[in-house]
Amino acid sequence: MNIFITGATGYIGTAVAARLVADGHHVTGLARSRRAAEALVIAGIEPVTGDLTDLDVLAGAASAADGVISLAQPAFDQTGDFFAQMVETGRVMEAAMTAIVEAVDGTGRFVIFTGGTGAYGDTGDRVVDEETPTEVPPFMQGLADAED
Repeated sequence: MNIFITGATGYIGTAVAARLVADGHHVTGLARSRRAAEALVIAGIEPVTGDLTDLDVLAGAASAADGVISLAQPAFDQTGDFFAQMVETGRVMEAAMTAIVEAVDGTGRFVIFTGGTGAYGDTGDRVVDEETPTEVPPFMQGLADAED
């Protein structure tokens, strides 16, 4: 299979991509820098230059693949306003996932999207899973929308 991965150089993406390559799949990976592209090539992965804001790139790579695994998050400025960045992260993720899903809609191709736990808000000691209703903090609404 030809699998397109966003986040292929990240913590989880590196392991997922390596396993797919080892199992004989052709893997393409989104690379937002030359350094990331070089790392992908070394790992036997074909780089696709761009980032999560490059909607045409995402749609094109998704269209060319048998399936998509989305593991990436937008670049995050550690010195900026956290809440403003979370709102922007949600906006970027929602647009990126929309582009990917629309590119494969009706084709029989698959999309796997990994999200976080932010959409559940403060759960305290309560155990949550996919069936738990979300209590989304306003600054996390975009991420929850992307997950939906």
